[in-house]
Amino acid sequence: MAEINHIGKYELLEELGRGGFATVYKARDNDLDRIVALYVLHPYWTADLGFAARFPREAKTVARLRHPHIVTVYEEGEAENQLYIAMEYLTGCTLQEFMETEGKFTLERALPILSQIADALDYAHTQNVIHRDVKPANVIVEGSDGEVHAVLTDFGLVKAMAKSTVLTSLGTLLGSPEYMAPEQVDPEHALEVGPAADSYAFGVVAYQMFTGRVPFPGNTPATLYAHVYQPVPSPYDQCPDLPESAAVALLKMLAKAPEERFPSAGAFVAALQEAWEAEAKSRQRTGQLKPLRIQLQAAADSEDWVAVLELGGKIGNLDADDPEVAALVR
Repeated sequence: MAEINHIGKYELLEELGRGGFATVYKARDNDLDRIVALYVLHPYWTADLGFAARFPREAKTVARLRHPHIVTVYEEGEAENQLYIAMEYLTGCTLQEFMETEGKFTLERALPILSQIADALDYAHTQNVIHRDVKPANVIVEGSDGEVHAVLTDFGLVKAMAKSTVLTSLGTLLGSPEYMAPEQVDPEHALEVGPAADSYAFGVVAYQMFTGRVPFPGNTPATLYAHVYQPVPSPYDQCPDLPESAAVALLKMLAKAPEERFPSAGAFVAALQEAWEAEAKSRQRTGQLKPLRIQLQAAADSEDWVAVLELGGKIGNLDADDPEVAALVR
C-alpha cells in the first residue's frame, strides 16, 4: 500500500506523534499556504456514527475559543474516510518534556507557567467549555526561562468521545488516570464533571511541577481507586522547601469533593502567588537580620550599650519577637 502523503488539501510533512485516538502531523494547508498541526483520527472513529455526529459540534465549539494560551483551531473535516482537526502549529515542547529536562520547579519558577494555564482554563470555563484532559502532555511550552509561553491544547475530543461505542469495544478508558478527578472516575458522578474536574487535574500538574511526581502514579484501576479514596501524599515528602501555605493550597485544589476545591484555577494560582510573596519577604527579612545580629553581638561584647539599644531597635522593627534582642536590651 502506497504511503499516504495527503489528507484532503493538507500535505503531510512529518509525523509529530501517535496516540490511541489520533496521529498528529506537521502539515501544509495548500489552499492557504500555511503550516498546521493536523490531528488525524484513526479510521475506526469514522465508523462510529454517534461520534462522527458529535465531533464537528465539539470542534466548532473549541474553534470559537480565542485566547493567547489556548491553541487556535482552524477547522475540522473529513477526507480519505478520516476525520481531522487542523490547529495552529506550535514549535515548542510539551510541558511533560520540559519537566523531564528541567527537574523540579521552585514556586517562583513555576508561577508564570501555572498562571498562563490558569488564565486559559478560566477563560474556557466562562465559555462553557471543559477540557477534561488537563495534563503536561497537553501543554506546549515555548521560549526560555525568561519568556516562557504556555499554550493549552487538545480541547474537545474527550467530550465527543464520551459516549463512543469504540471505547466500549476497545475497553479503553477515556482520560488520563494520573490526572483524573474523583468525579471523572465514577460513572455515577458523570453529571458532576465540570470546571472543578479541570481544577483537580491542574492541581495534579502543579503538584508534579513542585515534587517531580504525580500524587498517584500508574495507569491501573489502583490509580483510579487512589484518586477517589486515598489521601494525597504530602508534598513535603518530595519538596521540603515548599512553603507551608503553598502545600496547603495544593491539597485544597486536590480535595476529593469538587465544592471543596478553589472556585477557579486563577484563585489557586493567586494563593500560590501569595505564598511565594510571603516567602520572599521572609527571606529578605532574614537577609537583613543576619548582619544586624552580628553587629549587635559585637556591641554587647564591647559593652557599647548605646549601640546595643540602637541595633536592638532595628532588629525589633524586623522581628519583634527576637529572643536574643530581648535578652540583651532588658
